[in-house]
Amino acid sequence: MNPETLGRLGAWTHLLAAVALLVLWEGGRRWLPALLGALGRRVGAALAGTRPVWTRSLRSYRDRVAERHARLPGLGRRPGPDTATIRVPLHREPADPTEAAHPVRLGDLDRAVVLGGPGTGKSALLRQCLLTWALDPRWRRERVPVLVELHRVAGDARPLEEHLVDRFGEDGFPGAGGFVRRALATGGLTALFDGLDEVASTERGRVCLALRSFAVRHPSCRVVVTCRTAVHDSALAPEFDTTLHIGELDDRRVRHHLAEDDPAAAGRLLAALREQPGALRLARNPLLLGMIAYLHAAKGDVETAPPRSRVECHERAVTALLDDGGDRSAATAKRTVLTGLALEVMRAGGRSERRTVDHAAALGAVTALGLPAAVLDELADRDGLLPRVPGGFAFPHVGVQEYLVAVSARTDPDGLLAHYRADPDTWREVVRLWCGLVPTQTGPVVAAVSEVDPLLAFECLAEVRVLDTAVADRVTDHARAVLGDDPGTVRAFGLVAADPRPRGQVVLAFLISAVQAGVPAAHRALAATGLPRAAAVLANHLDAAPAAAALASMGEVAVPALAARLDRPDPTPVVDALAATGAPAAAVALVPLLDSEGPVRFLAAWRLAGLLADPEVEAALTGSAPARPYGWVWEPFGGSAVAARVVELCAEADDVPDGRVDNRIGVALLVFPFGEEVRAAVARAPGAAAFDAAVQRGASGLGPVPTRVHLGLDRAVRLDLVRRLRAAPRPVTESDWPAVAEPPGRDDRPRRRFRGSAAHRVLLAVMAVLTLGQAAGGVALLGGRTTPAGYALLGAVVAASLVEVAAVWTWERGAVAYLAAFTGALVLGAAAAGPWFALGACALVPVVAAVLAVLRRRRAPGNPLRGLLPG
Repeated sequence: MNPETLGRLGAWTHLLAAVALLVLWEGGRRWLPALLGALGRRVGAALAGTRPVWTRSLRSYRDRVAERHARLPGLGRRPGPDTATIRVPLHREPADPTEAAHPVRLGDLDRAVVLGGPGTGKSALLRQCLLTWALDPRWRRERVPVLVELHRVAGDARPLEEHLVDRFGEDGFPGAGGFVRRALATGGLTALFDGLDEVASTERGRVCLALRSFAVRHPSCRVVVTCRTAVHDSALAPEFDTTLHIGELDDRRVRHHLAEDDPAAAGRLLAALREQPGALRLARNPLLLGMIAYLHAAKGDVETAPPRSRVECHERAVTALLDDGGDRSAATAKRTVLTGLALEVMRAGGRSERRTVDHAAALGAVTALGLPAAVLDELADRDGLLPRVPGGFAFPHVGVQEYLVAVSARTDPDGLLAHYRADPDTWREVVRLWCGLVPTQTGPVVAAVSEVDPLLAFECLAEVRVLDTAVADRVTDHARAVLGDDPGTVRAFGLVAADPRPRGQVVLAFLISAVQAGVPAAHRALAATGLPRAAAVLANHLDAAPAAAALASMGEVAVPALAARLDRPDPTPVVDALAATGAPAAAVALVPLLDSEGPVRFLAAWRLAGLLADPEVEAALTGSAPARPYGWVWEPFGGSAVAARVVELCAEADDVPDGRVDNRIGVALLVFPFGEEVRAAVARAPGAAAFDAAVQRGASGLGPVPTRVHLGLDRAVRLDLVRRLRAAPRPVTESDWPAVAEPPGRDDRPRRRFRGSAAHRVLLAVMAVLTLGQAAGGVALLGGRTTPAGYALLGAVVAASLVEVAAVWTWERGAVAYLAAFTGALVLGAAAAGPWFALGACALVPVVAAVLAVLRRRRAPGNPLRGLLPG
């Protein structure tokens, strides 16, 4: 090839190379970031489950949980209430029926089964547990919660541990197998299993056995299971020996829920509810209350009368959602689709999952009616009655599905009874709703149900429209004969007796006469009606222990009747009953007792110390703090004359009753009046958790009053307080208290998140090796020659090592081992260089110790209380 040809080719080659470089440059600018991003995500996902990046993965999981559970599911396109602000009344039934039910906190129990009726807030309670952990600044020190819906476990024989890993992956923590295994082994996990009642009866036994086995394999972890009361049959015993019950919402909680949704309309709607006792009874159920609030917001003043029955509530809510577009014919067609799908899913009793509709079945139901596939999109995205889930669709709540099934079975009572006899647990609520839906005679169905479940037949009396008198009398007589302390029986009597119709009035009269005759179970059943008349009757029999316990369960309704009896010679049971209601009005009624004579003022103070933990109670008792002892305690929280008096009396009391104590009052008492005793006991304990366990055993050395105050605090607060007292370089003074409500300052913030990680430990090890290498290298280079250059070289090595030690100490308080390794190597190297250099090196040891002491003093919190109880 001649030179001219080479020249021409070279020119074309340069041109092509330039074009290729331009194409690569433009393509790289456009695609390289995306490629690197995808590669980074793949690498991040692959490393997410490895121990070095657990902290980052947990932070991602925490953020996803906080985002997903910030609000509860709402109706249609309306968002639900703020999860953090809901109030779910949770209590433990006492062994003695004459005692009041004990309010409990779910975080204080390691094994628990939570029971409640349809729509009472079981799932909301677990969602709130997740959100509370995600929003807690101390989340690293608490058990990590994970929520598993049991209807997704049914039909899947894998161990529950794998379902936990799957749920972590769905919530932003992929590859969490290693973390889950370690957390289960160390007790660092809270497993929340929701909806045992949503598992088909054919699968429920296997799932119960899996839950019991899981609890046995991981005894140090917290495990909570929720289930409907009517379905629970103690199949989880003995591993789950604690049973908790979700009660109905009292007037205060109803008002709180309504104000959260629409503060401006809350007063008007609550007034309308109080005008109709039947509607107010419905509003005590969170699901139905949400429907009522939705209807009120959707219709405004056009339709102010709230629904008076469960069926009417469901009917009006579904109608409002379907008619949102204004096309009545389309709404009718979509209702037909929904009822058909609900019945088809419910009929599949042998299926393990009875709430989800796969996409193919839903599409087939739509096309069978000649409707376009877009109907499914409307039901899912606009109406919210068939939300999307992986693989298909699901009804928004089991209660809505059961109502739709009752609608579809309206003209088929024989088929309804056949399904009920085959699977009573699944079809129980459908039967109740059907009884309230059918406008014709329901006597044959109620009579047939009474042969299987007499209690359900009795509950149906509050729902039916038309019923044969003979059947009603027979069902009522049987219920009277079996009246007992079973929570289901008590609830049924309260439900029927609250009915203003003649059948309800007969049952109410029976309960009143039974109370007057001293029947213990009648007291609780009468209280379950929630009627002011019932509270007045029970208040007339307050000397009987069952009456006091029953009044305490009625909430705000019982406050007027109890407050009228505070002038008794011994008001102790009245004070306890008022405090047990938890109502702001009850706290206001107790305030005058603080300035009375006798021990009742101390009891009132302790009860108010517990009630002040409720923001509504605190708002009701807010006022300027007087110049009296401990008046400064409440100043960081806005000041309150009542709170100041409460702290003063609690500090003087010789005893404290069992129960919760507001964190602010409890911390103030432990730090100041009992400060020396608490600090001495804390100093003797090896750690915060060990001290807390010793207090619970009564082996901490504390007196009875500080012991009960400590146990009355939230667990996270009391552990944090103990850690702060142990690390405090000086005793806490009153001048430190105002900072308790401030956000943490610069010196009080947690150390870098890098501390304690695997990468941090690797870096410390590398520093230690480098320190040894520097000292050894300096000695080798010095070679025993006492020259100025040798001294300068070794001095540089020593200076570099000191910088390393300072950096190590900045990151890790446990760097003493690395400091010892450095000092030992330095002394040995200096000994080889000569006696004078050895003496100088030894002199460096106290200098380094002094430097480290200064660094530690600078890093010590200036105020041990700062940010402990942020306002």
